Amino acid sequence: MSKDANSLVEEICSTIESKSKYSGNALIVLAIVLRDGQHHLHSAAVTFVDKTGSEKDETWDYGKLLLLRKQLSPNDVCRLLRELVKDNELKVGDISLEVECNVSRLNYVPSKKDYGYPKVHDWPTEYAEWRIRSDTISLTSEPLVSEALHFYPDGRKAVMDFMKMTGIQQSVFIQIPDYRARMKHLSIAGRKIRLEIESNIDIACLCAKFYGEYLKGPEYRRSYRAAHSPGIDFDGNTVEYEFEEEPDYVSAIIFDRKTGEKIDYREYHYDWPYQEGITVELDQLDIGEIINRGENLNIEFKSNLDRTEDFLETVVSFANTNGGLIIVGVSDKAEIIGFKAKSEEQMTTLISSNIDPLPEFKVQVQSINEIPVTIVEVAEGDNKPYSHRQLGVYVRSGSTDRHATRTDLDQIYEERRQSPYPGI
Repeated sequence: MSKDANSLVEEICSTIESKSKYSGNALIVLAIVLRDGQHHLHSAAVTFVDKTGSEKDETWDYGKLLLLRKQLSPNDVCRLLRELVKDNELKVGDISLEVECNVSRLNYVPSKKDYGYPKVHDWPTEYAEWRIRSDTISLTSEPLVSEALHFYPDGRKAVMDFMKMTGIQQSVFIQIPDYRARMKHLSIAGRKIRLEIESNIDIACLCAKFYGEYLKGPEYRRSYRAAHSPGIDFDGNTVEYEFEEEPDYVSAIIFDRKTGEKIDYREYHYDWPYQEGITVELDQLDIGEIINRGENLNIEFKSNLDRTEDFLETVVSFANTNGGLIIVGVSDKAEIIGFKAKSEEQMTTLISSNIDPLPEFKVQVQSINEIPVTIVEVAEGDNKPYSHRQLGVYVRSGSTDRHATRTDLDQIYEERRQSPYPGI
């Protein structure tokens, strides 16, 4: 084991030890391929469950593919990693495999963030991906079937489902969640910011800070000013702060006030897609600024509802893509014409009568310079694909809606089939 590899492994083991005070056992999941009479590791994932979580050991043996899940103690994980790097051998129970990896350092991601191909975790997490150095180990493309086990069309689908990951590489994937605290919800209402957290430690150990940016001018020569909050103590599980002006970008962080170590953070920009755990309450100034910026991936203008098909196409495309705002009463040239829906029920009836399944949406009427506009906020759906009953499936592309292609639909169904849960 090289000096660099040794120091990286010890750094990971030190992190495991420090975080194990707040977590339970670890889970290791292995995908093992039988080739030429020998067992070869295709991929492995290690994570830690919280103290209330429990998982049973499992083995699915399809002959050409062996899938194994086993609980380990934090000490066992450290022993396994040290032996893997020192001896190029992975030992889990009675399983022993020759494996040579490129050892890498830990990376950090905040809670509830999809980072790369895996859904890392719902808690702030440090992770490392050690790529396996070997010839390509192919998963069987043949159907996997057993009377006692689930049927899968091929090995890749079986591994992704067993590991609960949205993509599979030949690697050993290690993730160490931080169960001390996490951000539960960030609410933005104009200048006012409210942060709610979930904590398993003394709240007095935690402190929050906010950062805001005010952006001016077109994107190619945009200027900005920064604003900073002081450190804020928690009142129960919440903190609040008000900026002097309404920011275009907000970032929040919680950290250990004694050590300065970051625990979790979240950020929001008005041009970004809607994100889990963030609520934005739009007021007149917000809508005016959004209109000035024009249509984009998440913003669509409609002069009126005379062409209901156009409106419904956008509802479908937002639900199938990243969500967005439809502002009715604004022309394509960002001119505020005005439109006031008779009621939220009018919109609900229009959408529910034509779109299946029914997406999540909110309707509100606001006045811009005393001219009413109707805002329909459509959330990205978790039951895709959404479809117009007569016109079919639409997705968002840039600032326009288009019919979904076969590739779009394949991707939607693949994402829907994979249902990653916190953990692996």
